[in-house]
Amino acid sequence: MGNSTTRIDRMISYFSPTRGARRLAARRMIESLSYEGARKGRREDGWIVGVGTSANTEISTDRLSLRDRVRTLRRNNPYAAKAISVLVSNRIGTGILTSADGKNRRENARTNERWERWIERCDYTGRTDYYGIQSLSEGTRIESGECFIRFLPAQSTEPGDVPFRLQVLEPDHLDTAKNETRGDISVAEGIGYRNGLPVEYWMFPSHPGDHSPILTRSSGSVRIPARDVIHYYRTERPGQRTGVTELAPVIRRLYDLEGYGDAELMRKKIAACSIGAVTTAGGLPGESLAPTSTGGDGRQQEQFSPGMWHYFKPGEDVKFFDPSPSDGYREFFGVELHAIAAGLRMPFELLTGDLSEVNYTSHRGGLVQFRGMVEADQWQMLIPQICQPVWDRFISELEMRPGARVPAKFTPPRFGLLDPAKEIPAMIQAIQGGLQSWTDTIRREGENPDMVLEEIAAERSEFEKRGINITSIVKPVTNPMPPTESDNDGVAA
Repeated sequence: MGNSTTRIDRMISYFSPTRGARRLAARRMIESLSYEGARKGRREDGWIVGVGTSANTEISTDRLSLRDRVRTLRRNNPYAAKAISVLVSNRIGTGILTSADGKNRRENARTNERWERWIERCDYTGRTDYYGIQSLSEGTRIESGECFIRFLPAQSTEPGDVPFRLQVLEPDHLDTAKNETRGDISVAEGIGYRNGLPVEYWMFPSHPGDHSPILTRSSGSVRIPARDVIHYYRTERPGQRTGVTELAPVIRRLYDLEGYGDAELMRKKIAACSIGAVTTAGGLPGESLAPTSTGGDGRQQEQFSPGMWHYFKPGEDVKFFDPSPSDGYREFFGVELHAIAAGLRMPFELLTGDLSEVNYTSHRGGLVQFRGMVEADQWQMLIPQICQPVWDRFISELEMRPGARVPAKFTPPRFGLLDPAKEIPAMIQAIQGGLQSWTDTIRREGENPDMVLEEIAAERSEFEKRGINITSIVKPVTNPMPPTESDNDGVAA
């Protein structure tokens, strides 16, 4: 607590020290009730903060720099590349499944059959399927802060195909320089709003950073109705119109850590190249220890090889350098990587692959918390922003009625079991005790319950036909097929 007396305080204290002391004590008591984080002093010097700026103002100022830096890190920094890969593989994995969940089972089966055929060819470029689009969209959003998915008419269709496709676009396609007011539509950074809701997007047909003359046919942006665009990003503040890369909190640390690693590597290279020095009596120049050559800069270079013997003239001596090791290198790297993992909301072990500091209990605890955040992202961001709109558009195109609705069930990918011997019995007990349904358990395993039921029924029929008895799948068979002579392990041939 510094000296907070004012000129008036000092004047009052001069004429009445008692009243001045009471006045100063009251002020210090009030100051002690304030937030420590809001205080201003020497410790807070250099702390630059935004003064009441909106999320859109802050993002608009730094969006391009953040995006370009993260793309560079993803290309060249192993930890940045690993982090994005871990987040995508845990949130998307093999894909978030979608299936019809209406009251009519027959209609559900018909809709699901058409859906399964469509998702195999839904990519506008023809390079992947619906689940690949999910992964590409999530990776783009993590890296660039946002991603666009366009609904486009299919260039060619087969009989019974639903005639639209999906195209994933980077945020560079958005014409952020377009700002205008047109009637009741206000365009801000390429997005047109009516009553605060997006109604149009102004986008470049080709990537503005593509320098290929074949692909850059048009330089101007075109208007795309909002119903034909999915704008996918994480909303972190009310009123936020665009997204920011998830690596924003760790960009500086990743860059500095890479620089520190490069500096340490260069130090070791220099230490490895500087072997020693030859000294002579009387200060006369000595001869080289090894064969020499002249480098491109005109300087003499020695060529050393393992197992060399050196013979010295009288008065010559050699002094070898003994470079000291770098203290704290591993510890510093570990501290920084822990901070980076925290900023990315993932366990340190997933970022680095280093399991040397954890046991089963601590590793499981970290994964349980991480999986909770992954599930929140799946159900609060991925499913409502991508899966549901794509399904709704599919149903509208399938029924050829805009606004047609069929309820859907979404099944995120399963998380691997850490201890199957304990977790599987716990699942069975939860089902038997009525704490969770069999259907919900199957969905948690990343499978479609209807398809699992069909597979079980088909397997049961096939096993009974062949006289095979497998516990918990089929009931005991009364007349099994006789075992063959080679059946020494109890499994029928």
